[in-house]
Amino acid sequence: MSTRGRVTSSSSRLLSSRSRIGAGLLGATLLVGSLGTVAASQATPSASPAASPAASPVAAWIADVAIDPSITVDGDSTTVGLKDGELLEINAASFEARPFVTLQTSNLTDAAVTFVVFSVPEGTEAEGFTIPADAADLPEGVTPVASYVVEAGADFGAVFVDLTPGSYLIATSDGKALGFTVTEAVELDVPDIFASPAA
Repeated sequence: MSTRGRVTSSSSRLLSSRSRIGAGLLGATLLVGSLGTVAASQATPSASPAASPAASPVAAWIADVAIDPSITVDGDSTTVGLKDGELLEINAASFEARPFVTLQTSNLTDAAVTFVVFSVPEGTEAEGFTIPADAADLPEGVTPVASYVVEAGADFGAVFVDLTPGSYLIATSDGKALGFTVTEAVELDVPDIFASPAA
């Protein structure tokens, strides 16, 4: 299978406040924001089916890193649109870490697709990357973070909790892959307009 990925342009508007950085991918939830324009931007809770690892057409080890669909967004967050159709597209190839990051995924194909997110060394190319039959066959430094299944024609919000800044790659069971980067959140020094003149 050929590996195809494309990054679409985005108008990044990230929600700001203090953020905590950690690692893990959990759950599914409502659409809580948007970056750019993607097909999944109109998704609702009823349009986001629970992930179904059993429906996965790929290796069984992927079920071991399946997301927990019971987690919901609570607090500072951002949403990034991901679309799988003729190409795999993301509307923000780089975005700041937030306590909650939702990959709002739209499957425009005619079959269920498994999405697997990997933490990868900086500079790892998505071209030619495929999901191996065994986790032991992953390239050095590539670590599975989580997986989820999106049914044909459906939308699904995969929620990352305290996603660690670094390089990532998302690969699909239909042979596509692309990379994205999570950067440290920037704390803005906003002046207090109500401060006293002495302050």
